Amino acid sequence: MILASAYSYFVFGQEKGFLNNYPDDTLVFLSKFKVTHANNIDDKEYQKKSEYDKCKYIKRRLRNSIAHCKYSLLNKNSDGKIRNDGDLLFNFKDDRYGKQKVEFEIDLPDFGNIVESAEAFVYKCMMP
Repeated sequence: MILASAYSYFVFGQEKGFLNNYPDDTLVFLSKFKVTHANNIDDKEYQKKSEYDKCKYIKRRLRNSIAHCKYSLLNKNSDGKIRNDGDLLFNFKDDRYGKQKVEFEIDLPDFGNIVESAEAFVYKCMMP
């Protein structure tokens, strides 16, 4: 259900421009995503970007990953047992034309909260 909602907002909603000004709190949004692999991306250039541009970048890469089904759900416990929602991580990958490979993770509760906040943002924007 989370991925279906994520598709609605981060793929369809992104394409329609519903999330252009999302999120209101860019620092909280950015703090939730942990970049685990970045190939051919100049980290110094990324760090120079404004929080708004960093959010735009992450939203675009998240959109690509979801749209192209380049994600997986991982269990971060070595014994394989799931004890709570925080034990699960979404791993998103985006490969732009064979270059600029990016991989980032976010735990299930944080991702659910971000999808829910995107839903609330779109709803607020669409109401007269």
